[in-house]
Amino acid sequence: MPLTDFASLLPTLAWAFGENAVWQPDGTGYQVTIPGRFRIDPHEVAMPGPAVEALNVTQTWFYCDQRQVPSFPDRVPGLHDLLSIRGQWWEIVQIDADDLGELGYRLLKAGERLPASKLVRDGSLA
Repeated sequence: MPLTDFASLLPTLAWAFGENAVWQPDGTGYQVTIPGRFRIDPHEVAMPGPAVEALNVTQTWFYCDQRQVPSFPDRVPGLHDLLSIRGQWWEIVQIDADDLGELGYRLLKAGERLPASKLVRDGSLA
């Protein structure tokens, strides 16, 4: 069975379990809506080496069909970009892709329009 047989799987998942993410590229004020699936895994996941505490506690992911991610003007969301989902800002800290064309954005809760990677533990700017 070729992978093309699964071409309708990702759009169907986004429709059935869908949650939109909003990306504002480069502070332009322009909003790009990305259909996908939002998932928070409450189980602890051990990560090797020194890691931000939040990455050791939960895994939060936004999955979307690579073909449904609009580019603006010539790029798609990447590491340390922010997505707004369910009224909260999330920073993209890891990107995965599979052979079906699904992108997985691993997320870390961000401050008010500020990537978590720019914060120090006490909340001041780095």
